[in-house]
Amino acid sequence: MKNEIPIMDGIAKIKRCKNSSIWQFSMWIKKEKKYYRATTGTRNTEQAIYIARKETAQLLYRSETKKEKIFGITVSEGIAEFLDWKRRQIHTKQIVPQRLQTIISHLAHFEKYLDGQFKVNEIPKTILRNNIVDGVKKNYIEYRTEQKVSYTTIKNEMSTIGMLFKYWIEEKDYLEMNAILKPEIKQTLINGRTTANVRRQTFTEEEYNKFTGGMRSYVAKGCKQEILQTTRNPVCNYSDYYKRELARRYLLFAANSGLRSGEIRQLKWENINFTKVQEGGHNTRWITIAEVEVLPETSKVRKGRIFCVDATQLLKWKEVCKHTTGFIFSIDGNYEYKRQNINEAFKQILEMSTIDKQRQSDLVPYSLRHYHITREVKRGNTFEDISVQCGTSIRHIESTYLHVDKQMMLETAMKRFNADKQRYKPIPLKYV
Repeated sequence: MKNEIPIMDGIAKIKRCKNSSIWQFSMWIKKEKKYYRATTGTRNTEQAIYIARKETAQLLYRSETKKEKIFGITVSEGIAEFLDWKRRQIHTKQIVPQRLQTIISHLAHFEKYLDGQFKVNEIPKTILRNNIVDGVKKNYIEYRTEQKVSYTTIKNEMSTIGMLFKYWIEEKDYLEMNAILKPEIKQTLINGRTTANVRRQTFTEEEYNKFTGGMRSYVAKGCKQEILQTTRNPVCNYSDYYKRELARRYLLFAANSGLRSGEIRQLKWENINFTKVQEGGHNTRWITIAEVEVLPETSKVRKGRIFCVDATQLLKWKEVCKHTTGFIFSIDGNYEYKRQNINEAFKQILEMSTIDKQRQSDLVPYSLRHYHITREVKRGNTFEDISVQCGTSIRHIESTYLHVDKQMMLETAMKRFNADKQRYKPIPLKYV
């Protein structure tokens, strides 16, 4: 009896080992330069040949037709494929480059969480709920909170990881599961943390005035002398003063418009329409209003919107700005100004202001958006109007800025209480 039988003209074979009567299947995978081996699980020769032929056909289909790696791809390779897929979506304007950078950052944390323990086809669907990291059992939430990351950030990261697995399952057929299972983050934790952060990170009126004072000092320290270009970087061709003035007008516009940083950095002069209107009707002074169009592809929520805002900061920057087309808050209009440049300017301005040093650690560039929305609520503007301008839902404003509403109600109640105390004086005892 033969101990080795070729399958499909020698593409694969089955054979018996010396100490076993069970037929073993093997096939050489050319592209991966490896033998694929498996047991047929039977002693019956005809049944073993049938199983081997079926397995050979499946392997050929996967390897040659689907261009799939039989031995599985690494997580790094799987993520790289997904990112290439996402890059192609930039060309079709389904996502913007900034969104891709966020996805790359999210998946870098996920890859560290896996720590090279799995290939893509080996990842269990419960991986986010249960994993061993540095010898300790923990889920993804525990892993990231140890790194002092907010619950909102973790939620966003897990959403990106879900997109990755959907791609692996539906587009590549790497995994036999419907979806990855995620650990639950209670919504109250997210909302509670967000509300607390907003309250802590929002400028008070006094702090904002001190911050604008810091801006004046920051710009005054800038050297107006033009810097000679010593590299190919066009930024080097502009004075330190010019870049400081750019940062100041950017931050002031952020406080007065409530736009997100990505929306401001991608805003172009072509998206602005200046209009003169009378402040209070007939015989009142004329003021300039900017009609701002935020394009869907530059918005975080992928929805375009148009709103009007005081044009003062845009016009003051336009006096200094050396370009009339392209990106507004940019060195030359051709390139977006880097987020880290704005963050560094914000930090320096804080240090030059008279805001309490301990308090400065709570304030971030996004505090200007919080300040804007809080100020608009206090001015009595409706949540609907604010949501249109700021590109966020009414529900989000109601839940996140609820403390502002409560503060206003308490202030109104105290005013009425004090007024009533003056109006209704106690009746003297002699008249009772």
